[in-house]
Amino acid sequence: MKFTYDFDTAPYFSTVASTLISRHGEDALMLADHAIQRMRNQGDAEGIFMWEGVRSAIFDTIVDFMSADAPSSDGRYGDHDEAAHPSLCH
Repeated sequence: MKFTYDFDTAPYFSTVASTLISRHGEDALMLADHAIQRMRNQGDAEGIFMWEGVRSAIFDTIVDFMSADAPSSDGRYGDHDEAAHPSLCH
């Protein structure tokens, strides 16, 4: 079920995602998956929607970060912001 709000939820999902990544690194994805499962068990459709949005933002952040390490077509490597997500830098 899709919920609509009078505001754009994406920035909120990104903020929560960034906080979870900062605190838990790549485990943030697993934590979001667990939260989604809890919401499903409780029958909380709005909670599922919210946590799926957060999970998507976590996934996108990790993929973007990892993509910065891949060489571009000219053989150079991208530049990722380690200061923004030091927990993703092992």
